[in-house]
Amino acid sequence: MPRRVIHFQKGRSHEELWNALRDQFQQEYRLVSIDRKGIDSKPQEDAETVVHILEELQWPDAVLIAHGEDCRFARDLAMLAPQRVSALFLVDAPDDVTVQSTRHPFLHVTTADSGRQDPFVLENSALLPEVFHAFCTLRLRG
Repeated sequence: MPRRVIHFQKGRSHEELWNALRDQFQQEYRLVSIDRKGIDSKPQEDAETVVHILEELQWPDAVLIAHGEDCRFARDLAMLAPQRVSALFLVDAPDDVTVQSTRHPFLHVTTADSGRQDPFVLENSALLPEVFHAFCTLRLRG
């Protein structure tokens, strides 16, 4: 069965990038993008909405992909509905976003686009789908 993935985005800023994941690895992933542009609600309400979407799709859980400020929401969702999150893939997360759960495998990727001076920076953002695939392949067996 293909790995289930939910990608949180603001508008269409990263849509093309993650469509590449769908195109390159179409046998391995089912990808749903949720546009959170203009959403400013409580984390509990947002979590309930995502759980409802998972139920409608008949998915027991999903890997969450988030960029920037949406990383905070993905982390909160993992804390509020841990059984529904199989892993977190966070891109350019704000400094205050940390994942302390040992339940969820996670990877925080900093890209050159962020302008941050992290020790390890992915210079070419177009490689994010391949990095994500490697993360899932190496870390999320089963």
